[in-house]
Amino acid sequence: MPILDFCKMHALGNDFVIINAINTPFNLNAKQIDKLGERTTGIGFDQLLVILPSDEIGVDFCYQIYNQDGREAGNCGNGVRCAALYIHRYKLSSKRTLHFKTKTIYMHATILEHDADFLNAVVKVDMGIPNFKPESLPFIETLATKTLNNTFTLNNSDATFSIASIGNPHAVVILDDINMIDLRPIAYALQNHRAFPEGVNVGFMHILSRNLIKLRVHERGVGETDACGTGACAAVAVGISSGLLDSAVEVRLQRGDLNILWESASTPLFMTGPACFVFEGTIR
Repeated sequence: MPILDFCKMHALGNDFVIINAINTPFNLNAKQIDKLGERTTGIGFDQLLVILPSDEIGVDFCYQIYNQDGREAGNCGNGVRCAALYIHRYKLSSKRTLHFKTKTIYMHATILEHDADFLNAVVKVDMGIPNFKPESLPFIETLATKTLNNTFTLNNSDATFSIASIGNPHAVVILDDINMIDLRPIAYALQNHRAFPEGVNVGFMHILSRNLIKLRVHERGVGETDACGTGACAAVAVGISSGLLDSAVEVRLQRGDLNILWESASTPLFMTGPACFVFEGTIR
């Protein structure tokens, strides 16, 4: 394995290892990434983020996202907040608003608050416009029922879910209680259902009011995480599009809250939340 400097960060407990590949080639394979992601024998992380130089005008940085199992993901909302903090902490840019490009989406991240050494920050991200089209996930409609509020059978009972893409695929299940039942079988069934040929992140949403929800997310290639930024965006987008939520929503996750704002179907959705530095080191 090559020698690489890294930084560990987290956003509401969703933790990342970040590597600067602007001037140093990144060539870890899926097996090496999976090994580093191990909690007991590696560094441990939900996702590995790789900061890359821009490849087009109007983009400040590209960044790649790898899940714990070594497979590349299209987007990570909590990750982009940490990427923005990383870039400012290591003085890679002084711009208050940074323009990022991932495998599937463009995002703009603005530092709203920070401490003197950029150990902690509050970051607002333009996440783009949610996409409910089946091909954006992809989701094969012929193997389910319809685009929103799809139903299929789980253990002889119906499970209802909605779909949304925030640069990566999400299925959102609305439940009256997300703490009293084992959510893993439902998440596993959806993630391995043939209607989702590339897998799916599964969010379980409990609506407390038109401006407040609780959320738990099982991410593909990772399992349940303490927080998922794109999952929060997808859940709120589904709630708003279904007429269940207002445009400004607080999302309560396992270790803290995110604030989501989506004013209309033709405007971008915004996510605001914290990002925190943990430690730095060298992979040898």
